Amino acid sequence: MTLICYISWVLAMEHQEIFHDAGLAKLISSFSTPGGSHSHINAETPESIHEGGELGYKLSAAFGAVMDKQELIVACVVGDSEAETDDPELTAPYSGYGYQVRLYLKSRKSRDLKGTFGNEIIPWLYNSLTPGEHTFLNYLLMLKLPHPLAFLLDLAANLLNSVPPILLVYIKSFADLALNANPAIITGVPHESILRVIPAVPSKRFLQRKETNGGYNELVTPEWQKIGMQKGIQESYMKRVGEFLLEVIKENPTSFCIFSPDELVSNKLDAVFKETGRNFQWDVAARASGGRIIGILSEHKCQGMVQGCTLTGRTGIFPSYEAFLGIIHTMMVQYAKFVEIAHETKWRKDIGSLNYIETSTWMRQEHNGFSHQNPSFIGAILNLKPAFARLYLPPDANYFLSTVSHCLRTKNYVNLMVGSKQPTPVWLFPEEANEHCIAGASIWKFASTDGGVRPDVVLVGIAVELTFEVLAAAALLRKEVPELRVRVVNVTDSMILGPERSHPHPLLDSDFNALFTADRRIIFNYHGYPGELRGLLFGRPNTGRMEISGYNEEGTTTTLLDMMLANGVSRYHIASAAIRGAALVNERVAVGAQQKVPLFMHRAQKARDYAIQYGQDAPNTYDTPKFE
Repeated sequence: MTLICYISWVLAMEHQEIFHDAGLAKLISSFSTPGGSHSHINAETPESIHEGGELGYKLSAAFGAVMDKQELIVACVVGDSEAETDDPELTAPYSGYGYQVRLYLKSRKSRDLKGTFGNEIIPWLYNSLTPGEHTFLNYLLMLKLPHPLAFLLDLAANLLNSVPPILLVYIKSFADLALNANPAIITGVPHESILRVIPAVPSKRFLQRKETNGGYNELVTPEWQKIGMQKGIQESYMKRVGEFLLEVIKENPTSFCIFSPDELVSNKLDAVFKETGRNFQWDVAARASGGRIIGILSEHKCQGMVQGCTLTGRTGIFPSYEAFLGIIHTMMVQYAKFVEIAHETKWRKDIGSLNYIETSTWMRQEHNGFSHQNPSFIGAILNLKPAFARLYLPPDANYFLSTVSHCLRTKNYVNLMVGSKQPTPVWLFPEEANEHCIAGASIWKFASTDGGVRPDVVLVGIAVELTFEVLAAAALLRKEVPELRVRVVNVTDSMILGPERSHPHPLLDSDFNALFTADRRIIFNYHGYPGELRGLLFGRPNTGRMEISGYNEEGTTTTLLDMMLANGVSRYHIASAAIRGAALVNERVAVGAQQKVPLFMHRAQKARDYAIQYGQDAPNTYDTPKFE
């Protein structure tokens, strides 16, 4: 591939030094060396959208690339050891999938290959894939060759008779130059006999497809505020997001897709079906080439297809159960590395962001249980290079709408949004929520003592259910420990918590202290594993005053409050921690701490007993907290 780029003059656009005296020798000697070119196809290779890997990964990315683009031909190169079964076993499954399979099986003897590739395979393949009145597009070519090294050794003598005509010209010209010219005058610049067969217009040259660079279609995003809600009601995140995505599909009928391994109806995103349908390729009558929903119960396939879709100019969104996004962890990391290298490659242009939505979270598993309780994908996102990763944990539906709208407009990121499909309170008006999302965090004055002025302790909620428990704790403290002064903070953009210079937009230390105070106890109630947040905060001054609660691998099939109690993130745990923290600076709180903390923990045990006895949380447990 590198040699073809060289001959096609593509590399000349970025690497003029290659065509000095050292020429091709420099290109070859820098291959797979420190400071040189990579040993495999990557984002620095023109027209590439995938670095390789297992067969299924590459195929699914290829499928995503050609969606809605019947005229586009994608070459998916599969290395040896990926398909080492007998011929019937190779062809039968794909025939069952609806493909018309053509298998070419060649021995190591070069005479068996003479002329086949250029004179038979390529014309058949191209004609098969070219749309026409009587053409079916589900063709699959399998070219089964010996190991590449053995193949090349046997093929060498007859190479010129077995390659496509255009490459034949290149090789003959270079051979004539090498044999007939004076070696002393041979330079690194390709000979004129080679250059004259290369199109003068750069866009017509090999490896110049717009889809793989410069074909990004920015989405037209509707105003989410028009479907935002007034504060004080309870609404499902996902239901409102579904209404928003419905409008996105209307505005972008060919450049936006949803890839989902889980049932959209279950995740309450089914409003999109008012405008579109599922894309069943095998059923022409069922939106075989028009549905914007790709639903297949395979996280790997969805990941590969959303990559192919995104890297060829479209925008995709990938909603899934929280526990199962971890299945595609390594695929996501490989994609992020590709995007990082692409961003550092001067000639590569921007692409849309890859957007994930986590729902059916660990605390809402009333019917599934421990196996469905796993927020580890959050840590996978946090471990990416900060310049290309974003993590959002909005506290209500208005915040989530603002976040989705923002993420669909971003470029070159991997965005993860975590939300709930169950009805939850709407805390702020749309305009207030939008301002909060821009800042990434804010003091919720309505839940704080005197608007949050001079607090004894700071309570921080990160994500919807965890924020609810913080607010329930604040309401409990206001009623039963009125002398305790509380500041309630919500964080929706967790990346701002990292120390200065750790991320493109962390809070300055001065702003961090203004939000959380410089010396008061901070109690974080966090959606993911506590160690993730602890690592994010590492480097901030005075971290010893920070107490972090989160998911601690305690799970079963149970109620929401019982799950919170099991993991130590309930309102009773938060209220108890607040009393202990405030007692360090407020003598009036300290006097009653010994009595109040056991009382709250006794209530926690009673709540667990109730859930076990009646199979549900006590009535009014999740009524919206009141601050009077």
